[in-house]
Amino acid sequence: MSRTQLHPLQVNPTTGELYLRLPHPFDNIIITPPRMSDVPSIIEVLNDVKVYQTLCGPPSPYLERHAVDWLNRVTKPSGELIRELGDVSPRCSPKVVGGCPVRILREVREDGTELFLGDLG
Repeated sequence: MSRTQLHPLQVNPTTGELYLRLPHPFDNIIITPPRMSDVPSIIEVLNDVKVYQTLCGPPSPYLERHAVDWLNRVTKPSGELIRELGDVSPRCSPKVVGGCPVRILREVREDGTELFLGDLG
């Protein structure tokens, strides 16, 4: 993918995953595509009384099958947008797509691990 098609997104050199880093002083926060490995974190967050009391829609209790089903629904559009950006010639001007391929907030910790914070969708 050409830099012009991805800007301001960056590519994780280890995983190849796209991400958007927030500016300083929040540069330890990134926004990534959804990951199936987020299931345990999503279940924990959506079963927290402080969270689910404020929401309309998600089932309570929130089970693994709910998280897997939701991730399957949101991962597909994200992947399609990433593929659409990747299908553009590097010589083309920046392409406008119908959405944002990143939506999951994560904190990048000192040791490089990433903590799931939530979903922007």
